[in-house]
Amino acid sequence: MKKNLFILLTATLLFVFCFSFNAYSEEKKIALGLAIPYIGQEFWAVVQKGAEETAAKMPNVELTVVQSHQSPTKQLSQIEAFIAAKVNAILLPPADPSALVPAVEEANKQGIPVIGVDTAVVGGKLTSFIASNNITVGEIAGKYIADRLKGKGKIIVIGYPQHTATRQRVEGLKNVLKNFPDIQIIAEEVGKLPPDTQAQAENILTAYKQFDALFAVADVLTLPFWKVAKDLGRNKEIFFVGVDATGEALAAIEENSGYAASVAQQPYQMGALAVETAVKVVKGEKVESFTEVPVVLVTFDNLKDFKK
Repeated sequence: MKKNLFILLTATLLFVFCFSFNAYSEEKKIALGLAIPYIGQEFWAVVQKGAEETAAKMPNVELTVVQSHQSPTKQLSQIEAFIAAKVNAILLPPADPSALVPAVEEANKQGIPVIGVDTAVVGGKLTSFIASNNITVGEIAGKYIADRLKGKGKIIVIGYPQHTATRQRVEGLKNVLKNFPDIQIIAEEVGKLPPDTQAQAENILTAYKQFDALFAVADVLTLPFWKVAKDLGRNKEIFFVGVDATGEALAAIEENSGYAASVAQQPYQMGALAVETAVKVVKGEKVESFTEVPVVLVTFDNLKDFKK
């Protein structure tokens, strides 16, 4: 009898303890830090919006957002500040996948989970990674270009090898184009971010008098080339393909004057999923090591449906 009473009492105390602990956990503030690499690009502004609005809907979640204007040194310092502040989790789209490794490794040592967003660091441990499949992004663009050229033509590629994601887009493009020997990449240049893109576009369009298509790894790079081509009256002989389907790119596609397509990611969903994943990790819930965010090609033909 005494033994049964002891077991019952122990079970009751354990239940009360667990209930109290869970209630405390639910009330405890969850501090998240998001380090945006380039706030001047619409894609990152939408990632931030998705993260902020999602965090705002969650009780006791506090999200701090900083931006480094594509400076790995500044972003490294920002991550170090998050670590010093003992945030519960860090959301990291790295300005440079290599330069941010020390910060991720330090977060690992301090037991702070790091959620990769869009681009993965090349060292340290990510608890989870939220991104599009950027090889697929490039392959979709490559297939569109090859189909439109009917397997023959000359193209220029504007890359941004500083990022794994943008490198993979070029890789995906080439995966497709290697099957079309009559399509030549006559130039492959490292893209310059605005406001320097326009001058680069003027130089390249002046240097290359005849080609059929231009692919750049982000609309923020593609758009200035298209605008310069319009000014030169060459937008009817060259078609342009970008990535991200930004508002300005969609308006350019709707104009139907040379800006032919953009591969749309879902940056809002990317930011939202990053926050949701971070909160789950902090609460001790199981999460996927990689969550793929789907992409879609947007052209003049499906633009209205895409906007809906």
